[in-house]
Amino acid sequence: MTLIRPSELFERVRAFWPAKISTSSNAVNDIYWPLEERFGDDEWLQVGGWSFHQAVSCLAREAAERGEQALLISAITVEDFDGRMRSNLSHDDWVNERPLYGNLSTRADGN
Repeated sequence: MTLIRPSELFERVRAFWPAKISTSSNAVNDIYWPLEERFGDDEWLQVGGWSFHQAVSCLAREAAERGEQALLISAITVEDFDGRMRSNLSHDDWVNERPLYGNLSTRADGN
């Protein structure tokens, strides 16, 4: 049973993404779906990949609204990723993994 450090998982997942992403309508999904297959059965890469995808999608949408053509992946922060991870791990499907990630409680309400 290995504890997962948020910053280490963030770096692992970020390494799969290109340094620059187009803000066009489906560009983020076009990158993410093939990555999901590469994550295979690694549950941490799966939930981490989805959390990172959520963060990228949000920032890419905001960048597009400002008229920007691209988003640098370096704009994604560990804090944003970690918040999304904690939210995703709060679902009952992740009850067994929850205590391994950044000292999260086994209960969905954090207690």
